[in-house]
Amino acid sequence: MTKKNLDISKLENCKRLKFDPRNTKNKVKDIYKGVNMNNYDFMFEFQKSMKEYVESIQPISKQLADAILLNQETLSKIMIPYQDIASQVVKLNSAISLPIISTDIIKHLSENMTIQLPAYIHEFQISATFLEAIRSTNFIIPKYLQDFKEIAVTLNNSTDHLYNSLKGLTNIVADNQITIDAIPEFLIKPHISVSAHFNILKDLQFYKYDQNDKIDEEFKLEFEEASNNAVQKISKVNVEWINLLKGAELSFSSSNPDKIRHSITSIRELMTQIIHFLAPDSIIKEGYKEDKWYHDNKPTRKARLHYIQTKRFGNDILVDFIEKDIEAILALFDVFQAGTHSVRSNMSDGQLKFVIDRVKILIVQLLE
Repeated sequence: MTKKNLDISKLENCKRLKFDPRNTKNKVKDIYKGVNMNNYDFMFEFQKSMKEYVESIQPISKQLADAILLNQETLSKIMIPYQDIASQVVKLNSAISLPIISTDIIKHLSENMTIQLPAYIHEFQISATFLEAIRSTNFIIPKYLQDFKEIAVTLNNSTDHLYNSLKGLTNIVADNQITIDAIPEFLIKPHISVSAHFNILKDLQFYKYDQNDKIDEEFKLEFEEASNNAVQKISKVNVEWINLLKGAELSFSSSNPDKIRHSITSIRELMTQIIHFLAPDSIIKEGYKEDKWYHDNKPTRKARLHYIQTKRFGNDILVDFIEKDIEAILALFDVFQAGTHSVRSNMSDGQLKFVIDRVKILIVQLLE
């Protein structure tokens, strides 16, 4: 058999098997060096190449399997109270004839459980699996930041704090009964936000991630949907804030050589104004008397977040997580603002846009 005949017939066979040897680790085409090869020789080498390919994808396959298993354990805990409610509703419905108002309440609960909860579970699975797949790899300092190692180390530390805070938050949610409507705030949005953070670090070369296109695509769709309603939320509170957000978005798409600083300055100012608007000095000083809530006689960010969250939810479950999320965002800002051309040349407009969209999710969590 000639080399030409072998190329055509065997590659076609591979395509029918839905396996492209050109994508394998050791490129099957390298075995075509001989001018003459019989069918047995080809199949032997082809089988060997397939074996090497399968072995090469085993690490990421195990990472995804472990992540899915971990997420399933968490979800099973979250489902327990709703399964209890469902069984009680069935018993109650069979035992007595309910007033119309009670029937409406049960109908609403049923719709939440059959429509909203599956959607929440899907969002959680996608974002949490994406996060664990990246998290299982090692953090590295990319070459373009070698002269800014202190910034990279700060980013790594803030990322670890954020991840640990998310795990603590997940355990709290799993071990306590919360309403279905609270799941996005306490579980979904935090996971999407942290997953977005790790996605940015991946794009900035801090993680060497064995990419899974399907999971990446599904996560980005969930992320985009989560950040899209920020403008609507902001406009309901203060229309002038839209100018800061739009200014940041327009700046990174411009040709202005100083666009990174302009974008980050606008988005940082927007975060600050929102937090101070929701928790002004006068209210904090009236209700928070202990020294731990102040620095240089000014209310700390944590004091303001504590007031915002307890006013809204009646508890401070999200305070630590949002505080760590802000710290991680600020650390990302420092990386983008690192002052050399070599650093900025490694960052795309798309990466900066992703950072801004990530901040939008935080803003929605503060304003909703």
